[in-house]
Amino acid sequence: MQSQSPLLDLPAELRNRIYEFVLGGELLHVYRSSYRDTGFHITICQSQSAEANSYKRFMDPSIDERAKITSKYTRKVSLQNYFTVGDEYYVDPCSSRHTRGECYNAGNPSLDLSLLRVCKQIYYEARLVPYSTNAFGFQSADTFNIFISTLTPPKRSALEKLHLTRNIPNTGPNQIKPPDPPLTGLKSLHLSLENIPNYSSKASLVEPKNTDIWITDILLLDRRLLKTVTVIFSDHPSVVRDFKKRFQLIDVPSSVQYLDDWLEEREHRFLTVNQKRDIAERIRIRLLKP
Repeated sequence: MQSQSPLLDLPAELRNRIYEFVLGGELLHVYRSSYRDTGFHITICQSQSAEANSYKRFMDPSIDERAKITSKYTRKVSLQNYFTVGDEYYVDPCSSRHTRGECYNAGNPSLDLSLLRVCKQIYYEARLVPYSTNAFGFQSADTFNIFISTLTPPKRSALEKLHLTRNIPNTGPNQIKPPDPPLTGLKSLHLSLENIPNYSSKASLVEPKNTDIWITDILLLDRRLLKTVTVIFSDHPSVVRDFKKRFQLIDVPSSVQYLDDWLEEREHRFLTVNQKRDIAERIRIRLLKP
């Protein structure tokens, strides 16, 4: 019988703490295997780097993990340093921390909800805990829109933490739609922005008056209870992949001139780390305003 369960004999406050410990505290990646997939995979994040630590790394200008140049000719080290924290332009992309193979894998563990099946009283008391005590992460606005639409109003209201990754500029159909009914319980938002550098977007991004343009859809979320916002601004990982691919044959003489050209181009196309921090901070402050 339920009354004989030691758990149910505990005070309600202590039971709630146990529910939160068992059912919460994770970053849950929500995704579909393909755009045709009608169901969702919801798996526990397997990244070795927590987002809170990644945000601290992003905001700390003293971190320099570049290898020291100890000889006159160290081309491999020099090239790698352009995409290592400490470089004037480089920030670790979110997608590099949460790769498809590591985090977006249907074989990864999911949240164990067996506690909710013990008895009706525990189910009634704890049924919303997974929504209030875990962060739900989305790399696709479309997946966010569809997933939220499947939640009952009580589950939507219970959801407190969102982790959103998106490209910037973000235009076209890949926009978050304000849920109806809204996410009235949202208290924490982590936003990872990944930029494919170009001349026009750089000029627009550094202009403070354009801040709202890049987050128009996110501003439509119910932010009345929002207390914590963190924003990381990085270059899209494709930028890193493209650079490394071009320099696989680094001893080819023409690559020396290409590198010089690329460094000059980077100065005009790419945002510096300080500029990225400034943009991220402007967006963070804007999202905290009513």
